[in-house]
Amino acid sequence: MSGLRDSRREIPDFYSWVQKWALESISAVLFNTRLGCIEPGVGTEQEAQKIINAAMALFQAIYDTMMGFPWWKYFPTPAWKRLTTSHDFLFQTAQKYVGATIEMIAKKKGGDENASAVTDSVGSTFLEILLETKNLEREEACLTAIELMISGIETTASSVAFILYHLARNPKSQDKLHDEITRLLPRAGMPITYETLSEAHFLRAVFKEAARLNPITTGTVRILDHDVVFSGFNVPAWTGILSQSQVIGRLSEYFEHPNEFRPERWLERYEGKTNKVASLIASHPFGMTPFGFGPRQCIGRRFALQEVFLGVIRIIQAYRVEYNHENVDCVTHIINTPDKPLRFEFYRRTSAIENSCRNIN
Repeated sequence: MSGLRDSRREIPDFYSWVQKWALESISAVLFNTRLGCIEPGVGTEQEAQKIINAAMALFQAIYDTMMGFPWWKYFPTPAWKRLTTSHDFLFQTAQKYVGATIEMIAKKKGGDENASAVTDSVGSTFLEILLETKNLEREEACLTAIELMISGIETTASSVAFILYHLARNPKSQDKLHDEITRLLPRAGMPITYETLSEAHFLRAVFKEAARLNPITTGTVRILDHDVVFSGFNVPAWTGILSQSQVIGRLSEYFEHPNEFRPERWLERYEGKTNKVASLIASHPFGMTPFGFGPRQCIGRRFALQEVFLGVIRIIQAYRVEYNHENVDCVTHIINTPDKPLRFEFYRRTSAIENSCRNIN
């Protein structure tokens, strides 16, 4: 990151950089492949940008076809054409990497020492595990890869962007998070483990609070399978309904000072008192569903959460983040994204631990 900053310590087009980092991460997990998104000279940066552009176009096209009268059912509208074009590109790209993974599995089973050495050094990719344990057809594996690639880009990028924005606008919360990170990673070069993340309570509270104020999506959509009565109104089966996360998250009847960034509200106990939000979530489980719920919840949820936590830890560990420009809100393309450029200023922290975080540079 240091090399990306300009003379004002800002990273031009920061959101685009986070998208590339997210794609690089999910590609490594899925395919053990470096696309070269954030490291020049590794992989094919041009293809990586095409993947990001296609994912963004797909979300926008889905949004456009969902809103208004469904003309696309009767003739191919511009939005429908964009949807099919972007989906076809993503499917073909995923198919290429799925094919390479299948070939690697075949070589390893055939006794190819080079293939075995690569797998042994990094472990099995997620796609390899799917193909071996679930006996998926190649096309099913491609579809799974597409969903994971898409969810792994935009949900992660949006989450990291809004978390950093709120931390930059609330320096006391940023200091608390930095103190927690320093407590959990007191020595230089310590790896971030599952145990580390499980003890990062304030980090999780920061994620939830940012997701409350700027949820990843407008809400959760479901199709009713039977008639339901809402507030005296009969809603027939096969009607689409939307749980409005953006509205619920800012209702004062559920959240005190709803427009303020207060991560402490998500801690079970704060300053010796039981938080109101803790009892709210216990009695209203749908008061906070950033990734949806049930069998149709976001397929990349766990990947996205881990990426978000790891990225935020490394950034806050190494830099103090400031934002001194106009307020940022969101615009929706199914996934909510910042409506303005994120002109963060990154100031290098000076302690020995923070200066050791070279992997964020």
